[in-house]
This record gives sequence, structure tokens and C-alpha cells, in this order.
Amino acid sequence: MDRRPNPIGLHQVRNLAIDSIGVEVADLEGLDGTPIVDVKPLPGPVADT
Repeated sequence: MDRRPNPIGLHQVRNLAIDSIGVEVADLEGLDGTPIVDVKPLPGPVADT
């Protein structure tokens, strides 16, 4: 098992904007400036919260 000093989080977020230099999301449980390593679509209907 690989040990990391800071574990990778897995969060469902709302996409606010995408452009050529970045992605803006809401509801991310992280500090401002936290890098997003990977983005995957959520299959199926999404509840409006």
C-alpha cells in the first residue's frame, strides 16, 4: 500500500466554468488553490441542491 503525506480526496462538485486555463467548481472540500488532479462525469441524473 502506497502511503501519501496528504491523501487524495474524492468529491462530487458542481461545474461552474471551463476555459483553456482551468476549471471552476463549487462545493469542493479543499483549500483555495488546491489542484484538481482528475475530473470524471457523474453518470445518471443529478439532484439539484
